[in-house]
Amino acid sequence: MEQYFSDDELRCKCCGALVIDTVFRIRLNLSRYLAGFPFEITSGHRCEKHNIEVGSTSVNHVIGKAADIKCEDAHKRFVMVKAIQQAGILGIGIGKVFVHADINRAVSCIWTY
Repeated sequence: MEQYFSDDELRCKCCGALVIDTVFRIRLNLSRYLAGFPFEITSGHRCEKHNIEVGSTSVNHVIGKAADIKCEDAHKRFVMVKAIQQAGILGIGIGKVFVHADINRAVSCIWTY
């Protein structure tokens, strides 16, 4: 399968560090393949400092098991969420302009921001 995401897209925006779980990266690529359109990563890995600065209390981005994907179109959001689920990503957060995806949980869940 094609690799859709470069290391640069997934690096911490403040320091350039990169920690991405291999299984998560495979599932993220599969999600993009299944959706059939490009995903723009707005937040991949976050160092602990950056994670605190954005107000997150979760470690999912810090440990490389999460990404936020830009999405402002309702139909694309539907297709994206379906593809993310099909790829085996368990955590899906839906915001106005992004979709959060993570694999650091025991059961599937969807929430809104």
